Amino acid sequence: MAYKQNPGRGPMMKTGRDIPLNMKSPAYMTDGPGDKKNTKKDTTKIGEIPSYEQVKEKFKGRYEVFPKKGKKNEYKLMDKSGHAVTYKPGKRVKDNSITAKEAIQMELNKKNK
Repeated sequence: MAYKQNPGRGPMMKTGRDIPLNMKSPAYMTDGPGDKKNTKKDTTKIGEIPSYEQVKEKFKGRYEVFPKKGKKNEYKLMDKSGHAVTYKPGKRVKDNSITAKEAIQMELNKKNK
């Protein structure tokens, strides 16, 4: 550590930026709101399907979560009384997809009109 000589009082510490961080005021050592790291576990973004661990964490304490055999992203939720429910994460939206054959047929029908 660097010291200045102070006549009559012994060695004196340097001030300002030469002081190591651990020697500064406690206000400098606390974490501010911008310094905190994200404490949440990996989360899904909008449009993504949550993983098994995330679904398990979501229903922790209410249901036991079991993945369904042969089904991707489908889970069986069982409560303490033994009742089970099937759960599939994601939005429930109507499937409006069409096949290539249907799309071609629709285009041909438009041209014929």
